[in-house]
Amino acid sequence: MHPLLEQLRSYAAEHQLSRQEIAARLEVPYSTVKGWLGPRPRAKLSRASEQRIQALLGGTLPLMKPAPRGEQALAAKGTQVDARLGVEAKRRAQKLKLLLLLLEDEMRWFRDGRPESRAAYRAALDPYDIGYISSLLSMLTDEEKFQRWKALTTHRFRSFRRRDKSVGAKSPDQVR
Repeated sequence: MHPLLEQLRSYAAEHQLSRQEIAARLEVPYSTVKGWLGPRPRAKLSRASEQRIQALLGGTLPLMKPAPRGEQALAAKGTQVDARLGVEAKRRAQKLKLLLLLLEDEMRWFRDGRPESRAAYRAALDPYDIGYISSLLSMLTDEEKFQRWKALTTHRFRSFRRRDKSVGAKSPDQVR
């Protein structure tokens, strides 16, 4: 058995921690801890796991109060869900970063172009939708501002659906 796992087993016994509680503290799946601390340890330690265990044993991870027995499974499941959400958030943030790079490239063409180009831009895009997206991007940088913005914003993005600007004109639905 890996010496670090022996120390983890002693630590768990000394602090009267279950495998679920160890998994929650280390932010790893319960099955991993079960593999480490089972009667015949079969799981290998990754560098990240070694660092987490060393941090726990060294006292650099905060000690949490043991969860009541009924909440242990929920805590372990919550940790897994939080980890998946973190991965998904990073993936989506990277995707937005790429979209912003594409947007900036397209916007530069209009910025450096002729007035007629900008007129076509104005005719094709709804300024309210542009403002909505712009303010949403800005507000996402600060949670307090975002919550305030979310509560006060009444406009909803309409996917740049054009409004007919001519008075009295019939929409395509009304024409037979």
